[in-house]
Amino acid sequence: MSDQGSQNSQNPPTSTCGLPLPLQPTYDFAAWTKPPPDLPIPDDFDLKDRNKYNCEVDEHNRLSTRTTKAYEAALKDGTLTQTIDIGLKLRAVYLYNPEEVEEIASSHEYERLVGPLPSNLALLVYQKRKSKQQADDARKEKEKREKEKEKDSVRLLEGSMVMSKPVPIDSIASRPVSCPDIFLAAIAFKQHPSLFWFSDDRQPTMRHRVPRRHPLQKTNPR
Repeated sequence: MSDQGSQNSQNPPTSTCGLPLPLQPTYDFAAWTKPPPDLPIPDDFDLKDRNKYNCEVDEHNRLSTRTTKAYEAALKDGTLTQTIDIGLKLRAVYLYNPEEVEEIASSHEYERLVGPLPSNLALLVYQKRKSKQQADDARKEKEKREKEKEKDSVRLLEGSMVMSKPVPIDSIASRPVSCPDIFLAAIAFKQHPSLFWFSDDRQPTMRHRVPRRHPLQKTNPR
């Protein structure tokens, strides 16, 4: 009996992964911290219950991964003891369908009702909202460019001398062309008005303000 007890006391402790402790440096820690495949959506598990379960799995997996990485670091720097072990085996989370992700992404109120969100769902919702925001920004930028292009296409030069129905002036048959005094005075002092001041929309204004006019052909400014 004593020999069996002595033999049991000499057996090394076993790791949670099933191997004797301490683990060898060749142990595949990356494989142990790799999450398992996601679980299919069960029929009797609504969205809020799935979120609650997945949040618990998130916390379990984070703690397990931190413990495993701490063990790996101690193994490398020589501070490892037989009293510590790697983390527990990682657990799988439940999947979400595209309709659930779309509904949560489109409503912050609905997100609060079914939350809190586990990490896998939160990432999907973030990506969905970011994609929608980028699409909205691109659409607004396109609409802005189209409006600016349309505005530029109908923008006219102020005082344009191009007439829709031009009438040729005959020096013999046509009546003298009148020009307001203020224009003649400006020309006489070599202060030539801009061309748009001679447009049809400017001339009547000047004639109304300055009643007296001179025939343009009789003007001889010095």
